[in-house]
Amino acid sequence: YPAASLALLDGLADVAGIDAHRGQLAADAAATRIRIDELVAENPQHQAMVTQLEEFVDQGLADGPVDAPTIDFERIPSGDELAAELQEFLRQRPDED
Repeated sequence: YPAASLALLDGLADVAGIDAHRGQLAADAAATRIRIDELVAENPQHQAMVTQLEEFVDQGLADGPVDAPTIDFERIPSGDELAAELQEFLRQRPDED
């Protein structure tokens, strides 16, 4: 998703205090946004979902700020643990031809 990549690049540039070359990424993000807007406009179910999400966010903002969750770094699995879980998940899936 180009907009997420662009936001990540901009955030990294801010933290590092550098000028990051956005190149084609900004144009891709804009084009993707236009396409998503078109797809949502064509589908009443998508329109209803977006409206519901907007109302949810608006209500959350009206309720006041939310504290950021605390992260228990001891509970974050290692890369090896994640890989083992992924392998187990894939083993349990039925074979698809």
